[in-house]
Amino acid sequence: MAMNVGYYFHVAAVFDDGVARIPSHYAMFVRGLAAHAGSVTFYAHSAAGDGTETDRLEEPNIRCVNLGCRRNAPFRVFLPALSLRSFRPRRDGVDAMIVRSPTPLMAGMIRRCKSDGVAVLPMFVADLRKWRPSRSMPRWRNALMPWFFAKRHLAQIERVIRTMPTAAISRAIYEGHEVFDGNVVFTATVTDADLARFGTQRPRWPEGLGANQPLRLLFTGRFAEEKGLFELVDALRLLRDSGVDVELELVGYASADRTIGNLLEDATAKGVRDAMVVTGFIPAGPSLLSKYRDAHIYVLPTHAEGSVPRTIKEALSTRMPIITTGIPHIAEYLTHEQEALFIEMNSPVAIADAVKRLLADEELARSVADRGFEWARHLTNERSVRRVLDVLQQSVL
Repeated sequence: MAMNVGYYFHVAAVFDDGVARIPSHYAMFVRGLAAHAGSVTFYAHSAAGDGTETDRLEEPNIRCVNLGCRRNAPFRVFLPALSLRSFRPRRDGVDAMIVRSPTPLMAGMIRRCKSDGVAVLPMFVADLRKWRPSRSMPRWRNALMPWFFAKRHLAQIERVIRTMPTAAISRAIYEGHEVFDGNVVFTATVTDADLARFGTQRPRWPEGLGANQPLRLLFTGRFAEEKGLFELVDALRLLRDSGVDVELELVGYASADRTIGNLLEDATAKGVRDAMVVTGFIPAGPSLLSKYRDAHIYVLPTHAEGSVPRTIKEALSTRMPIITTGIPHIAEYLTHEQEALFIEMNSPVAIADAVKRLLADEELARSVADRGFEWARHLTNERSVRRVLDVLQQSVL
């Protein structure tokens, strides 16, 4: 059944002549939604952007609505109506609305949809209970954030999850809310065509190692402290001190804080800056996937995630072994020594030991890569869109 799906993007977009620009890994989902549903009305607040907004949503079946300048979090929590003046889903011909959350505007958007007679499905893509302080943030922000979200935003999320149909990218997000039949969905940037391309390839392990080629570790994603980047630098030093010829490539984008600057200063102080390559942002798609194929091991020592991160799915889809922390939102789906090697959080020693274990056991490295690919092949962008639309139709229509 063709319908016009409204989709609120909780991260700000850049608007050019009425067309929204957003990062490619988000744009792929919006385009898939429009292709399968019929059309999409894309809602977002506007901002200057950070350079990752490379994809223009200019397809004829996607209409972009600028809700105005994105205001700071306290403003959106305490005065949400001022940020929703242009949000009129019924006027825009929306049949059903997906609100990507968490956002302080969620409750206000739900009320507006209900008053307009438009079905609405909040879709949670992160768990704010897992927020952790950062050394790159001002002290006042680290002190304020737990209280701010615990007292206001988390209470709002609690009410929504308990009183209406929702979707989330991990069952762990529902834990503690006494909800046992929540709708679990997923998002992915790897397409069916990408999997067909890599499906017949073998893991490139350990080609060229010990000759003139160092062991190549890869990190992709947002350059943020909670991704475990400082532990990764310490692990790099431990590996080099133990005689491993290794280099680390960082592919991603910087947050608004000083994380990447602090990280490079830390690497310089520890004598491993020469073993690091900072490539920067590459949009999701073939160019990014080729980076995975050029590396030997993908490492993500993350502290908190809403589900299995997009970057892990990308790495697994290219048949490479991965090392990551066994936090609940990842361990819910992946198994230690099956699709990944799990390590302790905040442990450079554990990272280095896992790398050396894969180096010493080629059979394990290939097995992890093969099993990971088999897991990832069921999680393509096309399948994720169909799953979200199925939940939308079954739960709220």
